[in-house]
Amino acid sequence: MSFGLRVENSSGHIQINEDYPNLHVVATGTVTNGTIVDFPTDVDGTNILVYARINSAYHADNHKLHGYISRGLSKFRIWSGETAYSGSSTIWDYFDDYGTSSLVTTSGAGAGTTSTQIDYVVCTQPDGVLTTPTSGYGLNTFKADGNLSYSSEYQVMSIKEITSVTVPTVGTVFSPITFTGQSDSNYVLINGTIDYRTTTVGPSALVFQYGFYNTCNYTSNTIVINSARTVIGPSLGRSFSGTGFNATGANRVFHIGVLSA
Repeated sequence: MSFGLRVENSSGHIQINEDYPNLHVVATGTVTNGTIVDFPTDVDGTNILVYARINSAYHADNHKLHGYISRGLSKFRIWSGETAYSGSSTIWDYFDDYGTSSLVTTSGAGAGTTSTQIDYVVCTQPDGVLTTPTSGYGLNTFKADGNLSYSSEYQVMSIKEITSVTVPTVGTVFSPITFTGQSDSNYVLINGTIDYRTTTVGPSALVFQYGFYNTCNYTSNTIVINSARTVIGPSLGRSFSGTGFNATGANRVFHIGVLSA
């Protein structure tokens, strides 16, 4: 930038700048494992990032943590464990709006319980989305086009770690990525854990979905990005072989963040 305000920390990282994409917090909460949460009503759902962590009262050696975000339905769901088919006729969107019966299973490594509590944070970039605070004291920073780029009235999510993961092709084994030295106060990005492929398998024509998840280990202070297959239901005569929500070879971005005080 040729003029204006630029704030850096002691490591030289930009904290506030006209063009710096701060992630402003628009909603926080704690929900029971598998709870469906609506988007905040006053923000653009296409610009939302959702972060989560296992509540400190429910820490175990390992916790799988992932979720599903529907911008069309304006809601998200976070869980520790797996989703599974439970006997209804269809289960294609992880939500209950259309009589689906997806549920959180609580068995197996990394699974929470039905009472496990999960903390979440919903963030968005303020550009053209958030209302500019006009009362009280603080600092507002604007872009050249007049849109808000930072306000001290909003809490922000600070990104501690970031990596890009390539969606594996069919038959390829995914190599887990490990972040060490993590704090139990860190949040992980849920957006990137949305399933990347569905496949019809076996004579029983069960449908499996493949997706990423975060393993949070509160003993070794590590967070591991991994991939797994989950059974979601019968094919009902439909073929899902090799198809999916993202083309294989595409990239997903994962964040580990710390909520500002």
